[in-house]
Amino acid sequence: MFYETQKGKIYYEKVGTGPGVLILHGLGGSYDSMENISRILDGFTRILADIPCHGLSDNMEVSLDEISEMFVNLMSSEGLEKFNLIGISLGSLISQKIALNFPNNILKISLLSPAPFIDEEAVNIVSQWITTEDGGASTLFSKKFYEENREKIMEYEKTHPLQPERLYNLIPWIINFDVRGKAVDKKCLIIYGKEDKLFGERMVPELRKLFPKSKVVALNSGHAIHRESPEEAALIIKSFMERDDGTLK
Repeated sequence: MFYETQKGKIYYEKVGTGPGVLILHGLGGSYDSMENISRILDGFTRILADIPCHGLSDNMEVSLDEISEMFVNLMSSEGLEKFNLIGISLGSLISQKIALNFPNNILKISLLSPAPFIDEEAVNIVSQWITTEDGGASTLFSKKFYEENREKIMEYEKTHPLQPERLYNLIPWIINFDVRGKAVDKKCLIIYGKEDKLFGERMVPELRKLFPKSKVVALNSGHAIHRESPEEAALIIKSFMERDDGTLK
């Protein structure tokens, strides 16, 4: 399905029934990369969307703040005025913007491989993705997972190539992303990989300040949790969203 905005169309899939959940993928990804997490979240209406300049969504000149408003309006168009958020990497940046700009629309927030700001270390890693044979996959997974699944990973990268020309409009907003010094009064689940080279544990202290009501879980994974540990992450997220007190089972 497509949602029409003033700047272009956003593609999304709607699955299931129950409380709403907006699920956002990472940089260079698409809605279907989050399906392995979504399929475990039965009991929820899942909206899996292609972020602008990704997948089947149009290329647009938009800021992350504008994107956050687009997604709130998309959810409203589906009758989901209040909803949960799940975002990984770039999707976590947009989720933070949604939570900051539209707190009254948010129930709970689950952030995978998140960062509250972009530092030089992250920029240097991402800039290498364009020139590496595996599209930067070696920096996205834990060492063991990459070595044991390299053939499958390489095949995936061939069928889902990074398209840097589509990302140019977003790059300035991503590089300058910084929400430190702010706070969101919502329950938040932070999941990071112990071998996340891009963000990882170094981002946790500032994330805790941004989300005082947060719970942090570390997985034996790299940055691409949705591909390396999707079931484990999804079960943790489902437990978090289902409990009224926001605790984990």
